Amino acid sequence: MGAVMGVKDFNNRNDRYTPELGSAALASCDIQINPTMYDTGSNSKGSIMAYRAARADNHDSDTDLNNLHSIVGCARSDASKPMATLGMY
Repeated sequence: MGAVMGVKDFNNRNDRYTPELGSAALASCDIQINPTMYDTGSNSKGSIMAYRAARADNHDSDTDLNNLHSIVGCARSDASKPMATLGMY
């Protein structure tokens, strides 16, 4: 939920938690973050399936850009260890 709120605040330049979002430097910034959510089911098998789905969706994208920029999730959960291993490659 925190990641979704962070994306929303960035896109709206809402500075309630991050004062820098209200800065003059970001006032003219037209970058918007477009999140895509994948449900891991909070387990290792689900995290691997979600990661593979994200990679496949990114590969099938109509643009030449690599759209997969980050993966956000819990630091310590059943899904974290396999994700950390897969994310290295």
